[in-house]
Amino acid sequence: FPSHDKFSFKSTSFQKVNQNINFFKGDLTIKDVTRVVELDAEFLGENMHNGQKKVAFEIKGNVKREDFGLEYCSFNHANGAALREDIKIIANLEFSI
Repeated sequence: FPSHDKFSFKSTSFQKVNQNINFFKGDLTIKDVTRVVELDAEFLGENMHNGQKKVAFEIKGNVKREDFGLEYCSFNHANGAALREDIKIIANLEFSI
């Protein structure tokens, strides 16, 4: 995103299906448009820092550009510089518990 555009994610729930399958559900806002999304969450580990327990996750997911009012153009319409129809989200998050 250009520096003047903002995006945010506010988690509303966490679901642990089993040891390897977890999901974060929440409100994703891009350019003042908010949609509920579900993102895959991989548990990376836990540790203690300054007496506080921390857990880390890597979250991944795809969202459609059109759901947030963002344009995309195919390779044929962009003089070789294509934007995908989806936005791929990957983030490493750490939480204090």
